[in-house]
Amino acid sequence: MKNPYLIFISKKVSSIIMMGCFLSSLNLFSQNPPEGINYQAIARDSSGNTINNIVNLSVTFIILDSIIAGDTVFLEMHSPVSTNRYGLFNLVIGKINPSSFSAITWHNGNKYLEVLIDTVGSINPVSMGRAQMMSVPYALYAKSAGGVIGVTGSTGSTGVTGATGVTGATGATGVTGATGVTGADGADGALTAWSLFGNQAIGSVNFIGTTDSADFVIKTNSVERLRVKTDGKVGIGTAAPASKLDVSGTINISGSGSELNRSQTAGANLAPIAYGNINSAGIINAGTGNFSVSVISAGIYTINITGEFYNETSYITLVTPVDFHAKPSAEDDGNGNLEIKLYPPSGFFVAGGFQFITYKP
Repeated sequence: MKNPYLIFISKKVSSIIMMGCFLSSLNLFSQNPPEGINYQAIARDSSGNTINNIVNLSVTFIILDSIIAGDTVFLEMHSPVSTNRYGLFNLVIGKINPSSFSAITWHNGNKYLEVLIDTVGSINPVSMGRAQMMSVPYALYAKSAGGVIGVTGSTGSTGVTGATGVTGATGATGVTGATGVTGADGADGALTAWSLFGNQAIGSVNFIGTTDSADFVIKTNSVERLRVKTDGKVGIGTAAPASKLDVSGTINISGSGSELNRSQTAGANLAPIAYGNINSAGIINAGTGNFSVSVISAGIYTINITGEFYNETSYITLVTPVDFHAKPSAEDDGNGNLEIKLYPPSGFFVAGGFQFITYKP
């Protein structure tokens, strides 16, 4: 169906008479109609002669929802536009701006078309006026508004069962349910069982271990922590102990009164309680970190060991000068501190660096 209309335009350089028409070529029964409306026009000058083979026209289409003011629902410019030898040119409304065109709600009130004509590069286009689009592109209306729903047809026969689809991803783990009621105590196990809740009446024949030539291994989190070899050697952090006790890692002795003793030394503590390297200004270069140093005067230093009341009859201290040859001494100062004195060959106390190590048997 066509809706012809005349468009007149007056410009500074010439007058053009345009004869335009809409060509509705949309299939009314198509589910996917073409997104556009054909537009055809003939360009003529003020004398009525066709303007043939021109290539510098600019045509702008505007679709509005009112003949007077109204909101613009669609706008696009075609440039440059060429005429053929008969002055004819063909355009598709919606080809330049398809996304905006497809968004037009054709069923929502009347629509009006305004055409602006100009030459390429000009900034003063002339409006050909507005005309109501009397023949609504019904395929586009059906696409956006929908037709009347018909009577529901009878149910067709059930089709062949399709192939089983791919198993979906495993869903998230559900919330943990409430803890159930504690069950009744079970019967006592056999005498050979070892309870995880403690055991009683352990006799000389009961033990945890092996009865063959296999090592006894203790693990946590599936990682070996301790191994007792068949020859009795114990390894902590190592699967191949080379001595009675072989530890791979750091051994920490902590707590008040903690000691490392040996029976051959009558149970004396073999671990020093403090040691360090001190410079002549009394600054600690290195050490155990449990002592502080004060400079009393040149060559005389006091060392306070945390948690200890030092006296020279209960402690053993070894001192070595590091700056010069001197005769050092280690005494108590009567206030529970270790006092270090440095005697040089001249016989006078003199400042100097030293190292010390203190034991508490």
